[in-house]
Amino acid sequence: MIRLGDSERVPNACDGASWSDVTLERWELEAACIVGATRQARAIADGRTPRFPFRDEAEPWDNHVCSAIAEQGFAKWAGAYWNHGVDTFQRFGDVGAVEIRWTAMRPPKLKAKDSDADATNIVCCTSVGAAVRLHGWLPAKACKDPALRSAPRPGAQAYFVPMDRLQPMDELKAILVYNSHL
Repeated sequence: MIRLGDSERVPNACDGASWSDVTLERWELEAACIVGATRQARAIADGRTPRFPFRDEAEPWDNHVCSAIAEQGFAKWAGAYWNHGVDTFQRFGDVGAVEIRWTAMRPPKLKAKDSDADATNIVCCTSVGAAVRLHGWLPAKACKDPALRSAPRPGAQAYFVPMDRLQPMDELKAILVYNSHL
């Protein structure tokens, strides 16, 4: 049995590498939920059309809230500041320069977009309640393999990277620590 504890590392059954699990405190979960709900409310108020279509009216709410939870979880794992950003997309990363991509896909896949800068590191996350799993990461350039490009639903295409191609989270932490000392 896997206990989802603060930054506990466990072997990744999908690829033999490692993932990291983070459990949010109640206040962290509540703050992330408020950010996600605010993101969706603003999208509705501004009349924004999602780039990737949703199945129903509930799915964008789930996506915004769970994405904010994933961002909070990554920030906690990385020991980094999360600005609780709303309407900051495409201007800067979700947490520092890192893009966090929550997915409901099973098995999880890391989603990268053509608009992602090649040097941007992207993390694949899932969550259940306050438990966040950071599955792995890749630089955007490594995600942009034409063989991985698809549109699982009608709409814009993206790159969907399987788990066995992701780098372990401990390697990203080492890069973040090294870069913080430059």
